[in-house]
This record gives sequence, structure tokens and C-alpha cells, in this order.
Amino acid sequence: MDQQAMMTAFLGEKRLEPFLDAAARDSERASNLYRWNMKLGGSFHTQISYVEVATRNAITKAISDWNEQQPLPQAQGTFGRDWTAPGGLADPLYGQMSHTVRRARKYALQESQNRHPSHPRHKDSPTHDDIVAQLTFGNWTSLFTDRNVPSRREQLWTDALRFAFPNADQSLTGLNKLTYQLETLRRLRNRAAHHENVLAVNVSSRLNMTLSVLRAIDKRFPDWVMAASTLRRIAREDPRRLW
Repeated sequence: MDQQAMMTAFLGEKRLEPFLDAAARDSERASNLYRWNMKLGGSFHTQISYVEVATRNAITKAISDWNEQQPLPQAQGTFGRDWTAPGGLADPLYGQMSHTVRRARKYALQESQNRHPSHPRHKDSPTHDDIVAQLTFGNWTSLFTDRNVPSRREQLWTDALRFAFPNADQSLTGLNKLTYQLETLRRLRNRAAHHENVLAVNVSSRLNMTLSVLRAIDKRFPDWVMAASTLRRIAREDPRRLW
């Protein structure tokens, strides 16, 4: 079996085709390009994972701060910081996240039940942190892309979410820029996670985008992330540079 036939069997015809096209139908070059693409995708995934974690933690705190200040309906007092508890989420965030949080609560409970019997928290009730951990990057970015009720999106930014990004432009222009960055990175993360080709991605642009989001949260974050980043080095290893 020649190399192209082997790669077709391994990758599938549709997945292999972009690499053959980029390599002018040279199977050896296509093989090298695919291996490099996997390294680049893995490095992108790592880079964006830093953004995901920092974004999750910043938004979680901002929502907790905001939720704690919201008055309870027809009762004295306010909602608490634990907005993942049943009935613990104030409007308008309730209207946008209630279904998502219920689902995350369900998954967190399943995770607790599935822990090994020797685990110290086997079958424990999920904590706030357990539930937050079940929320995906897409769940967080959806807070910035509420197409059903645009006014709710803007209200959430003004009242709560902008405090998660204190170094960003606090205006609606800043919200739109951050929305674009987060959505672009989310889509790229999904491509990398599903091992798709990232041959046409502008590495410098996307890297700068990750650093911009991190800087918006905390000016110290970009330097810490880049101290271990492999993205620039791997980008320079693009085999197409030698063809």
C-alpha cells in the first residue's frame, strides 16, 4: 500500500484532501503537513484553554458579585453569591442561563455519582464550583451573543460582565470587540479539538487575540501564559516555508 492510500485509510478522503491540495498532490509533503497541523492545533488548543479558564473564573466572580446585590422578588434580602443553586439566579441572567445551569447541575450530580467509591467526595452533593466546572466555553461566550434579547446582552455587560474585563473598553464598542474575539477563539478551539485543519488560520492574529482577552482580565496574564507557549515556535516550523 502506497503512502497516499495508507493516509486515505487513516484519515479519510475528505480530511486528507486539503493537505494534498496544499502540498500540490505530493503525498510525502501532505503527510508532513498533516503532522505539523496536528502540532499547531494542539498548541492552539492549549493557548485558548488558558483564555477559557481565565474567562470562566473572571465571569464567575463578576456574576457572583452582581447576583449578591440583586433583591429577592417579594421578599427581604438579596440573592446570594451561589447563583448555581436552585432558585439562586436573578433576572435577567435567569432568563439567559437557567436552562444551562440546570443542565450543569445535572452533569455535576452524575459526576459525583460516578466517582470511585474510594474517592473522598463519592456521591457528595455538587458544590457551586462543581457546577461551574460543567459549564463550557460556549456557555460563557453565549452571554455575549444573546441574539434573542439584544437589550439583555447590553444590560448584563453594563451591570455585571464588564467587571470581569476591567482593562477592556467598557463601552458597547468594547463589548462588540470582546464578543468577536471570544467567538472567534471558541470556533478555533472547536476546530482544534476536533482535529480539523487550521492551515488557513492567521497564527499571529489569533495569538494576539488570546493575549488581548487575557490582558482585558488582568495585565499580568499574557506574560505568564507566553512564558510556556509553543505557538510561535510551532508556527515557524510550517513545512510549506521550505517548499
